Amino acid sequence: MGLGKPPRILSHFLFANPVCPRLGIRFVLEADTLAIYYPDGQRFLTTVELAQRAEQEKQRADSAEVEIARLKQLLQQAGINADEVK
Repeated sequence: MGLGKPPRILSHFLFANPVCPRLGIRFVLEADTLAIYYPDGQRFLTTVELAQRAEQEKQRADSAEVEIARLKQLLQQAGINADEVK
């Protein structure tokens, strides 16, 4: 799902002045996308990459909740009230 050919004014901007003077971010027109880079050279994540990271974080949080519940159950079986432990 490429962007197609960029409008002429956008092409001129990207090739004539690829760095935003105020923010210091760099724009790079790649084969099928517009990549944006932080001043330190790190690329901004795409919306797809952000969605993937959000899903990974959700799965990690869900796994942590399951582990917490398991550990609370073990404490309860040992006669320890997990809510009172500090």
